[in-house]
Amino acid sequence: MSLALENISRNVPAQNTGGTGDHILVTDRANVTAIPAPATTGTLEAAGAIASTAITLAASTSWRRLEVTLDKGGITSEPLGGRDHTTFRNTATVMSAGNNAQKVGFANFVANRDLIVLVPERNTGLYRLFGSLTDPAHIKPASGTGEGPEGANEARWVIESIGRMPRYVTGTVTVGP
Repeated sequence: MSLALENISRNVPAQNTGGTGDHILVTDRANVTAIPAPATTGTLEAAGAIASTAITLAASTSWRRLEVTLDKGGITSEPLGGRDHTTFRNTATVMSAGNNAQKVGFANFVANRDLIVLVPERNTGLYRLFGSLTDPAHIKPASGTGEGPEGANEARWVIESIGRMPRYVTGTVTVGP
């Protein structure tokens, strides 16, 4: 089935605030039993908007919430490959002020782990889905203590996935304890 192109207006939003929200949601790739394929009937469907309830987690598993600093992150998608074989390297960078044992433990836990990650856009309020069942996301943790009182004492995480641009997730996502 081919994509039906549609007219796309300029439609400048009244509020055009970039960046990411104040948290991310993370689960192990092994916890996810289903992520629906995107529809390909129109440009909005090709963006891959899917309902949060369509992402199925295994019994007794849940999303975990990591609080991050509002407006200290962003999402980018870089094309990889050439004509007729383009895919995307999707990256979300988020930051959290200060380091502590819990953040260092999280960094050690997610390093080299297959994950599915939801990152909220500040502008739309919708999550973007990083990772798939066949190509999970990875988080590259980094932290720094800053240089003096003016320096950034922060924990920073770079979420990366390869494939389609991260799809939008609509609806409420239930977070575990």
